[in-house]
Amino acid sequence: MQRTKTLALVLALIFLGSMACGPKEKAAAGSAKPDDVLNYLPVDAQGVIFIDVHRAMATAVADQLIQEDESYAKYQEFVKKSGIDPKQDIYYVAVGILSGTLGGKEEGAAVVNLKYDKEKILTLIQEEGGKEAVTEDYNGITLYSMPDEDEGAFAFLDASNAVVGNAQSVKACVDVMQGRKDNVFKNQALADVLGRTEKDTLFWGAILIPQKDVAQATEGNPQLKPLQSMKALILNFDHKNAMVSARIKAESDNAESNQQISEMLTGFKAMGAMMIPEDKPELGDLLDSIAVSHAADHVMIEASIPDDLIQKLKSALPTQKEEEK
Repeated sequence: MQRTKTLALVLALIFLGSMACGPKEKAAAGSAKPDDVLNYLPVDAQGVIFIDVHRAMATAVADQLIQEDESYAKYQEFVKKSGIDPKQDIYYVAVGILSGTLGGKEEGAAVVNLKYDKEKILTLIQEEGGKEAVTEDYNGITLYSMPDEDEGAFAFLDASNAVVGNAQSVKACVDVMQGRKDNVFKNQALADVLGRTEKDTLFWGAILIPQKDVAQATEGNPQLKPLQSMKALILNFDHKNAMVSARIKAESDNAESNQQISEMLTGFKAMGAMMIPEDKPELGDLLDSIAVSHAADHVMIEASIPDDLIQKLKSALPTQKEEEK
């Protein structure tokens, strides 16, 4: 009986201690899952782009590209001044694309999950911009913007998450965090697409296609009319076994339109192949890596690009010094 009482007392103390510590951070850098970061995006988002920065920066190809880049010294300087090493300290970036983006003013916000020093970041922004950031209190969260920026703003949501975007979108993310606005998972149409999206790749996206905007953009061009049937895009890019893989899936319930779009894309690919110069065989290899297919409910573009081909393509591009001549 005494042991039972002692156990009950210990459990009670643990419970009270956890309550005293306050609520735990929802998406702590280093332990957060993708959905934890997506939870900051607002319900009216029409699309989501997600980047697993920590895993992407750990790939050999990313490391090589960073170290061989002519701006590597600037990268090192950024690390020193900001206290942020993108290879170690940035984990995820979740971008919410808000309605009105297609054919109108761009609106959206990117939530960055990272380890950071707030004062170092603010000091660096002031040094680079030459002016101190303008601040605004929004329900207890400080919004920062530069004097010359009409719409752009950013805020530190908590110890592991910052948000940057146009001011209204940044405020929307603050509202979600504080419980005054629903998150992106309450958008049923987008949540359905998210449910069909593979989320274990380095880069993925789920985007609703605004039917009215597509109809307006393709009006007067009969060749593009099949695009009006597209309802959503699912994007996946990954890197495994020395290979970059890409998959773009356009969802549509119009089988005839899907076939027409597939044939149109295949035609573009054939035209591109005929235009490749003889001294650029790597461009032909790139086109050969791309496959177009379709089914009753989608059109698919897939590519598998070996690292050595990427290196050849990079070597064929003019360097910064050559472009400046």
